[in-house]
Formats: sequence, structure tokens, C-alpha cells
Amino acid sequence: MTTKLFVFGCSYATGEELLMHELGAVDVYRCLQDLHVDQKSQKHKLTHPKKFFNKLKEENLLEAYEQIRDRQKKIAWPQQLADKLNYECVNLAESGNSLDKMLFQLYEEIYKGNITKQDTIIISLTQLTRNAYINKTIEAFQLPSLMWPTKSLIGVADTGDYKPVINARTDEALIDWFTDDRILWDGIKNLQAFKNVKQFFNLHLVPAMSYDVKTNIELLKEIYEDCSKGFLTNKHLDDFSTIRHAWGHPDITAHNKYADHLYEILREL
Repeated sequence: MTTKLFVFGCSYATGEELLMHELGAVDVYRCLQDLHVDQKSQKHKLTHPKKFFNKLKEENLLEAYEQIRDRQKKIAWPQQLADKLNYECVNLAESGNSLDKMLFQLYEEIYKGNITKQDTIIISLTQLTRNAYINKTIEAFQLPSLMWPTKSLIGVADTGDYKPVINARTDEALIDWFTDDRILWDGIKNLQAFKNVKQFFNLHLVPAMSYDVKTNIELLKEIYEDCSKGFLTNKHLDDFSTIRHAWGHPDITAHNKYADHLYEILREL
């Protein structure tokens, strides 16, 4: 039986943007920044994702985009790491994913009997502000910290539209309910759930995406720091990146180096 490497994560594990240049002229809606300049900061603002995805529809390039997205996984760090370990790569990461949904995906794979004790599992952590709700399927979404300047809810469906996830009224109520302390508390519960699974399977957590941990409760900080002691590494994918793509994702060099970094750690275990 072939040993497998299961990876659960967000765009930092899917290789988002690594091959987006292949879309040609349409890539200008992703790669270039808006033509206007913010007069206060004198910095260009990033192009709104909705413009990019709408342009894909107009140019009938959605299928090409899907193919590129699949191929990006083949060169991202999970596949590279699996190749070094001589494992089969099962990359279940999704752009915009949340810890909630990763945990659901992990439970689903275990319940179906797809993961054995010989396999290796890596949870590629993402921003704690991302969450999930369950209807017929589980869908990830992103809640902003109340300390952020813009109070809005960002949907992470494939369309990339900024839209209500459930409905405008419910979304607003969710945002009011989620303070920084609540966001960290939910994140800690997810980390502890992963830690429980680690008792039965060969599971590791890596903080591939760097993010700020905000709270005014000292106990939550201490519990989070205790959880982070169990990470396979404290290095982020960002730490290996000198070049960033349009929406801030690390380049192929970072993916190469991160795969090398994780391989060196795993082979010593």
C-alpha cells in the first residue's frame, strides 16, 4: 500500500498564483494594480478580485482557470514534499479555506477510512478570522477582526465576489458577535481538536500563512502559545519568499524552500 501525504490548508498550500500569468492579457486584472492612487498613502490599491473573476467569465476562461488551478497544486510545496518523501500527495487544500473546514475535511477523510496510521497528515494553518458554516455542505468564509478599519464580510466562493455568505443581516450579526477574543478562542479550539487527532494519526501542524494573533485576554495568549509549541516548525511560507505575486502569495522559490525545510525536519523524526 502506498504511503500518502495528506495536506489540508488554504491558498498557501494550493500554490495560488504560481501559474496565473498563463491567462495572458486577462492576468492584468489580477497582476496589475488599480490605475488610481490613494492620495493619502500614495500607494496603489490592489485590484478588486471581483474584477478578475468577472473578466474570466467575459473571456470564457473559467475552464482555463480551473486547469491552471489544478496544475498549480502539482508544483506547490505539498507535492514537492511528497515527492521527496516518496509518498502519494493528496492535497485537499482550498483557496480561502478556514481551520473549521480543514477540521471537517480531516474528520471526513478519517470517517471514510481514507487515512491510515502509516500516512502523514499536515495541517497548513491559515488566518484565524476565517470560519465556516454548514448547510448541505460546509463553506468557508472570512470574518474580519473588529479592529480592522473595514467592517465587512468577505465570501470565499470560487467567484471571488465580496458578498454576504449567509445573508446580509445574519452576516452583520456574526461580525458583531466575533470580537478578536472570540476569534482567537475559536482558533484555539480548532488547534486543540487537531492535537486530539494527533494522538491517533501521524499529524503535524505548520504555520504556513503568517497572521497576527489579537486578544486582550492574557490567558488566551498563553493557551495559544502553548498550542503553538506543538507545531512542526515555526517557519512560515512567507519567511522564504522575496517576491510576492499580485495578491500577496509567495513565489515558486518560497514553495521550493519550504518543501526542503519540512523535508529536513520530517526525515529526522
